[in-house]
Amino acid sequence: LLTPVVTDDAGDVPIPIVWAALDCPGYFACFPAGEFALLGEMSAHLDRRVHVGEPCIVLGWPLGMEGRTHVAATVLIGRGGDVCGVARTSWVIPTARPGA
Repeated sequence: LLTPVVTDDAGDVPIPIVWAALDCPGYFACFPAGEFALLGEMSAHLDRRVHVGEPCIVLGWPLGMEGRTHVAATVLIGRGGDVCGVARTSWVIPTARPGA
């Protein structure tokens, strides 16, 4: 019997994958696709584990910007509308693009 890569020993989605799900929507809330920005900081709080196969919704929205730094919030909503986790990310537009 093979265990899918995205499960931990308890059959839940591993925490690093949940953090990744909370990370990316913050970028897309602040920038159009193709815009270059780097993740500056991320803090998250997980209210409960996400079960493999559980339908979820991830939402992200911009909170503001100052200079080259944009800040966003994200939320992961599980089955039944309960909050599984929330995050706050900062995104920095570098002064020079890679390869430039």
